[in-house]
Amino acid sequence: MSYRGRVLVANTLVASTLWHRLMALTPPRNLVSSIQQEIVDFFWSGRHWVRAAALYLPLAEGGQGLICIQSKIASFRLRTVSRLLYDCGPSWLNFGKLLLRSVGRFGYHKQLFLLNPEELDLSGLTPFYTSVLQAWHTFKFTRATSEMPGMWVFEEPLFFNGLLRARTLQSASLRTSLREAGCTKVGHLMKAKATSLEALRRRSNTSSIRILDQVVKEVCAALPESLRAFAEDADLCEQWLEDGDYSFPSLEVTPAVGDWHEGAGQLLTLRTPHLGTFQACGKKETYNLCVKVLNLRSLAGVRESRWAEFLGPDSSPKGSWRCLYKLPVEKRTADLQWRIVHGAIATNRYRAHLDPELGEGCIFCSEVETLEHLFVQCPRLSALFVLLKSWFQGLGEEFSFILFIFGPKYSAKKKGVHTLLNFLSGAAKMAIWLTRRNRVQGVGSVALLPVLRGLLKARLRVEYTYYHLMDNIQAFSHMWAVGGCLCSVGGDGELRLHI
Repeated sequence: MSYRGRVLVANTLVASTLWHRLMALTPPRNLVSSIQQEIVDFFWSGRHWVRAAALYLPLAEGGQGLICIQSKIASFRLRTVSRLLYDCGPSWLNFGKLLLRSVGRFGYHKQLFLLNPEELDLSGLTPFYTSVLQAWHTFKFTRATSEMPGMWVFEEPLFFNGLLRARTLQSASLRTSLREAGCTKVGHLMKAKATSLEALRRRSNTSSIRILDQVVKEVCAALPESLRAFAEDADLCEQWLEDGDYSFPSLEVTPAVGDWHEGAGQLLTLRTPHLGTFQACGKKETYNLCVKVLNLRSLAGVRESRWAEFLGPDSSPKGSWRCLYKLPVEKRTADLQWRIVHGAIATNRYRAHLDPELGEGCIFCSEVETLEHLFVQCPRLSALFVLLKSWFQGLGEEFSFILFIFGPKYSAKKKGVHTLLNFLSGAAKMAIWLTRRNRVQGVGSVALLPVLRGLLKARLRVEYTYYHLMDNIQAFSHMWAVGGCLCSVGGDGELRLHI
């Protein structure tokens, strides 16, 4: 079974049976790890060539899109966050808010998602909502600069809020006093200012009213100018209801990766997906980001390919990963191309580390068989590359080892040409691999060019027969007869091979 087939089985037939349970339940972490290990073992059939975390990345970024259960759970929890903050329909929202109010005894629910995560004490919170808040910390957020002032400003939390950096409120004893007095939001403070700070002083058992007056000044000064005038309006403050359901502010989110920085030649990139505001994040984008953040430690430092030293530091498969699997390339050929880029090939040099008696020499020459030697440097490949160069030139492209190994970067204008370039490169790699296997096993042909031509002729004849039966020879010509490089269709409708 091809890698894509194994991913389909694992993602659709195995992991998807868990989703309706994991949406509402928080499983033990060791159980999730055990199931994930079984899925990875199934994918590799016991031979782990590439880190599991790399398999979870999308195909277009060098992975295989294999499901990461922990990341999927986190994406489910983030959808819960989105509903809590921006929806008003689900009947469970009020119950969820009631449970969240227990955190820190501040009476916060939506406000918890605006607080600094290191200040939250989640003890006593249910496992599900604990996992919701933990999933939220895969993001860093900033306030949208275009946000219009609204009644939410009175819902802003006074404590541990990055928007309100009041020096006086750094005092733990003052925070405790205000919390016990029920003054935990901007609205509470502004109402006390409008009525009587003295009453708040007595309720909070604060030694001086000047301290509370200083808190008011610092909080107002910390608010953005557009929100400050709104918050200081006594009439608007009077209209604020503590139990009111006001529109939550828009948040722009980015991945929370700490001090990690993206470097050249690394497999992991955070340029995609582009998120924007949290409210607008799609399910797929949210999941892909969770994969990268939760597997950051494993992915950090992983090279995007094993060919950088040979092809040069500027060579990169970025933009070409998906083309390795584009039709008409067969799945087994596409898997081989993907493995070659990742270096997941058992060369003799690799096997000699496991069994020194095998030797590390190439079975066609006396050189050490490395990945580069097997697919590029072996003397037996010189005639193959001469033939490939002529075919590439016939398609209007210059042959290079970067193009041969990584494949073309598809463009709509040259789709037909790039399709054939990818097919020819894949067929050549498969011919190299098959002739090596035949030499090892002592069966079949080891003549490289005849094997390659045989693969191409067989495929072209099958495709021609199919399109002929479908009475759509024009579509065949559009895909396979580009520039007359490999074949053409005569006026009598007969297939003419040029290889």
